[in-house]
Amino acid sequence: MLGVALVLLVPLATRLSPFPDIDVDPAWSFARSWAYPVGLLGASLALAFLSRQAAVLDGLAPRTRWAGEVGSLLGGVGSLQACLVAGALVSSPGAVGELAPLLPDLLLSDLHLVAVGALVLRLATPVPVRLAVLWVLLWGLPVLTAGTSVSPLLDAGRFLRESESLSSGPRAGLSALAISTGLLLVGFLLTPPRTLSRPR
Repeated sequence: MLGVALVLLVPLATRLSPFPDIDVDPAWSFARSWAYPVGLLGASLALAFLSRQAAVLDGLAPRTRWAGEVGSLLGGVGSLQACLVAGALVSSPGAVGELAPLLPDLLLSDLHLVAVGALVLRLATPVPVRLAVLWVLLWGLPVLTAGTSVSPLLDAGRFLRESESLSSGPRAGLSALAISTGLLLVGFLLTPPRTLSRPR
């Protein structure tokens, strides 16, 4: 319930509006505005699931474990966001052209969510603490640093706002892509080795 309440507060805290006054179909505008909060909720659910599967993950080779964790996080994020996109397609099939500019922004945002989630998995803390850290990094800090010089480094959802889409700043998109890729690499390097002992 706490996670749902936080999701409902995200658009207000980040000055997002479900229906901005712009020349975009309302259904697609709604999907774009809520894609990041919904993706964050999906990442939280995936993180909680993976945290409770530590005994299984410990028995996997590092590369397999990292790939499984990243895939699970991406699946958690994408599955919920797919509902938004499907709803927009059903509500406004004539505005399907809005999907093309949305996808690059959505994928870049999701990559950052997954990269940070994979890093948070490396924390040796209880599940609630991991979830709290995830929300602070992906929601709290972007809100607190809004308008500052460090905001572009922390706010992965900014590209999902129409005024800050990749089409208006491809250089910023490349910078964000490099940051997310670097975080994924760090998460891979920090993946612990297999700890289960082999039977004698």
